[in-house]
Amino acid sequence: MTPTGTGSKKKYKYKKKADGITNNTGAPTKYKSEYCDEIIEFFNKEPYEDKPLEHYDSEGNLVWCDFKRVAVKLPTLVQFAKRINVSYPTVYNWQDKDHRSYHKEFLEAYTRAKEIQKDFLIQAGCIGVYNSHFTIFTAKNITDMRDKSEHEFTGKDGSPIQVQVIDSYKNNTNGTDITS
Repeated sequence: MTPTGTGSKKKYKYKKKADGITNNTGAPTKYKSEYCDEIIEFFNKEPYEDKPLEHYDSEGNLVWCDFKRVAVKLPTLVQFAKRINVSYPTVYNWQDKDHRSYHKEFLEAYTRAKEIQKDFLIQAGCIGVYNSHFTIFTAKNITDMRDKSEHEFTGKDGSPIQVQVIDSYKNNTNGTDITS
């Protein structure tokens, strides 16, 4: 398949398959199998960098060097799409089982990348390079992490709740079976 035409919109000339049917479902995919390794490499980074802070004397000589821990950008699918010069929806569709652009191997790589991203957030939160509120909010919204709330119900003065089971077949006022 090759693009034809000179307008702003590309037109594609499709080759016929052996059975004579032309497949003209859209432009060729931008998917490459190497993206599976690239997405894992892109997400697999430390949540911080140590930036040198150099201290000089009055004559301009380096006296000592401190390091400041600085947060790096959170790796996201949007950023990965930018890096490989493909739109976010296109990259998202590669891992969507219900989409015609689905690639099983990319879904597996993306799933691994999401696990790495979750660990990135945990580590960033633990060492304090991201604001704790931001870390919690982001973790709840882009990972499987949630607040866990447990509720225990008790009766009056902490006693167990009394449960009364009603026979659904004999619940009319005169006690006769209502199913007959």
